[in-house]
Amino acid sequence: MRGSTVLLLLVLGFIGQNSRCIDIFPGKKHFVRIVNQLEKEHLDYHCRSADDDLGLRSLLPNGEWEFGFRNDFLKTHWDCDFWYANHSAHFRAFALDDDFLEQCGGAHCIWAAREDGISLYSITENEWYIELGWTENKPHL
Repeated sequence: MRGSTVLLLLVLGFIGQNSRCIDIFPGKKHFVRIVNQLEKEHLDYHCRSADDDLGLRSLLPNGEWEFGFRNDFLKTHWDCDFWYANHSAHFRAFALDDDFLEQCGGAHCIWAAREDGISLYSITENEWYIELGWTENKPHL
């Protein structure tokens, strides 16, 4: 019993020194939001993890959609594909590591499709950052 109490106090002390550690505990709820900031185009998108597939979806201009999930122990990640007109992009929308969570600013990762590329909103800095550009797809003849 005494050993368990000491272990618990050590864990709680570690968490107090490294508050970001809480974000990676199993069962923590996280969110990914998709925002269509394209001026006149529908955004088609498809997001999936190793365990879940959210299917093909579409957003009107200025539309938003958010999904939430609870992380597995150190293996949760979500990938998304975006398409509009003759442009596409594939990217990691969520990864369970400190650097990625710091970029997002916590448990919410907000991604926007814009004409100049895919942007990630940093909650802590209140700023959008372009993370990747679009790939131009050639039309099929």
